[in-house]
Amino acid sequence: MAAEVKVRSAGATALVAAAALAVGVFASDFIMGLFNRDDTVRVALRSVREMNRLEVLEAHFEPTVKTTTVQTVAGVPVPGTEKTAITIAAGDVAYFVELGGLKDRDVTWDEGSHTLTITLPQPILGKPNIDIRTVEHYVASQNIPWPSLSPLARGENEARLYRDLDRKARDRDLMERARQSARRSISTLLQSMMNARGDDAISVRVAFA
Repeated sequence: MAAEVKVRSAGATALVAAAALAVGVFASDFIMGLFNRDDTVRVALRSVREMNRLEVLEAHFEPTVKTTTVQTVAGVPVPGTEKTAITIAAGDVAYFVELGGLKDRDVTWDEGSHTLTITLPQPILGKPNIDIRTVEHYVASQNIPWPSLSPLARGENEARLYRDLDRKARDRDLMERARQSARRSISTLLQSMMNARGDDAISVRVAFA
């Protein structure tokens, strides 16, 4: 993984709210005498689905692009006049799991192993975000600003920064970290629900479609 990538897990606030909802629904079911395995599955599905979209990861990058220019005479490049500009910026991407579309079949109960299994969709990327104020242009190998870079070239480079950011954000390791974060978050939520009803022996399994 590139050295400029910084990652943090997310979703704690949403989990607290979902856990409160889950405990409240369980308490209501208990009072109404509806405390059974079917309701365990139903409440688990409802509690997770209520979160709608869970942010599981946020990664910070330094997207970088290069532009090479060369002087020409009558359309012919002049040897030794090449210059390479490096454009760099600070950007971030959030990773989400869409939970609002979970179906009944996505939460199952296995009586033999006492396991509650929930199958989540794969994490998706949010819109890449670059702080344009951080964009800087340098002459390669000299580490000095390149103010002569044309506005057109600057605009093209900034567009390429977004593409570079999107490419880096789709790194296989980062996508796996997003899955791990989602698995940990949802497992913690559902396990807290089981504990709230006194079912400490129940196992929670989180899978991905």
